[in-house]
Amino acid sequence: MKKLNKALLSSTDVENISNSRYVRPIQIYEYIYAIYENLDYQKNNNHYYSNELPYHLIDSRIFDLALKFKEDPNSAIMSAFTRLEDIVRKRSGLNHLHSTELFKIALSEKDSPLTWNSISIGETQAKGRLFVNIYQAFRNARAHKEADLPYSKLTREFLLVNELFLLESEAIERKEITK
Repeated sequence: MKKLNKALLSSTDVENISNSRYVRPIQIYEYIYAIYENLDYQKNNNHYYSNELPYHLIDSRIFDLALKFKEDPNSAIMSAFTRLEDIVRKRSGLNHLHSTELFKIALSEKDSPLTWNSISIGETQAKGRLFVNIYQAFRNARAHKEADLPYSKLTREFLLVNELFLLESEAIERKEITK
């Protein structure tokens, strides 16, 4: 390839290329797989990847926070968690509850006020436990100490909250199932 790039191919080189058998990748991943055989490529070339949030995937109820995310990611994340808690509290009618207890009773109990049209009870409860677990792992830690995290981790955390918003929008009230 170096010879080709420098236009130094001899007639023998051209003949060898012409007589060689073509080996074409069949799948797209075969074109790019070689560069991802280890993590060095991503570590060394991380600056080529965009730091932007995927706005087309953001729930419309937190889109305003996504637009403010670059300026103050910590505030955007805390506001998103608070907004989610308010929405679940209002939809479930559990006005006296807050934090993980609200999510546990509203979404992951057997007779919770909000549920999903899922194949199994286990799947429904697992979706509900996502709310409890993400809230405990990220929001509670953030509420009790100042978060000084890299921008990439903050982005991932915001996308986790976004996923909770999307799951909440798919939830239905239990009384709708019995109709």
